[in-house]
Amino acid sequence: MDEKIMIKGAYGTVYEDVEVINGVVKNDFTGEEYEVEAKSLIKTEIISGDIPEVGDLFMTSSGEFEVDALRGCYVSCPHDYYESVVIGRFVEFEGDNYIPEKSTNGGGYLHKWYEIIDIKSINYVE
Repeated sequence: MDEKIMIKGAYGTVYEDVEVINGVVKNDFTGEEYEVEAKSLIKTEIISGDIPEVGDLFMTSSGEFEVDALRGCYVSCPHDYYESVVIGRFVEFEGDNYIPEKSTNGGGYLHKWYEIIDIKSINYVE
């Protein structure tokens, strides 16, 4: 079954197919190249100290830490942040230090950048 995501835009609601995007990232330190993949569209929850807007870029990470998705950095957000559900369109891979076997235990993370094309909800957390 094909995956589709509903997007509300300026011209109405459309359903777009989700495709798999393949790429290669090169570790700058080791010279190793790794094949990576991402979905062309994702519906996901993000957190940030900033209010998301359509057109903003946000980051996802293979790391185990909380990510301020709009600022593209690791943070601890106990309060004063926004939890949002957004639809994102894939933009690029970032993996200069990526090592797959270390991507969830202390280094070598793969980041994927997306552009917000729809915002489903925004919730401020005090």
